[in-house]
Amino acid sequence: MENLKQKIQEAVNLYKSGSLIICEEFTKNLIKMNPEVVFLHNLLGMALSAQGRTEEAVKSYNKGIEIDPNFAIIYNNLALIYYNRRSIGLSFQSNIEKAEELFKKSLKINPQFPEPNTNLGNLYSFIGKNNKSINYHKLAISADPKYYYSYLNIANVYVSIGNFDEAKKYL
Repeated sequence: MENLKQKIQEAVNLYKSGSLIICEEFTKNLIKMNPEVVFLHNLLGMALSAQGRTEEAVKSYNKGIEIDPNFAIIYNNLALIYYNRRSIGLSFQSNIEKAEELFKKSLKINPQFPEPNTNLGNLYSFIGKNNKSINYHKLAISADPKYYYSYLNIANVYVSIGNFDEAKKYL
């Protein structure tokens, strides 16, 4: 088990360093030996998505969901594909609705997870639902006050609606 943790950390380090193709191959080999480790399917999805290979990323994320439907981060990462409108064959509105559904699924599993809160806040800001956006960014900040993206994101919403004093507070 310790060896697997070390290998997974090595795969994560490859991803973080931007060695996406090497990370992909390394992670695929780990999956062959450990097909039931949902984290690996998530990591593979991230590596594929970062390479613009969204259809393959979606398959990897969905495989991870089959293994563990309670792994919150995987719904967030899958939602990002739809939110960024890189999915194949869906309309703009369908992509937004699917992303919203998946972010909410992630939050249902773990409401204290800052990433889907701020990502959902960004989605609402994008479609002009600024009050909802602000609420989700605030939830992200309360979930993790050190997650600085939420401060920048909420400040951007306040700037977009002309409330510069509030924006300054968060910046």
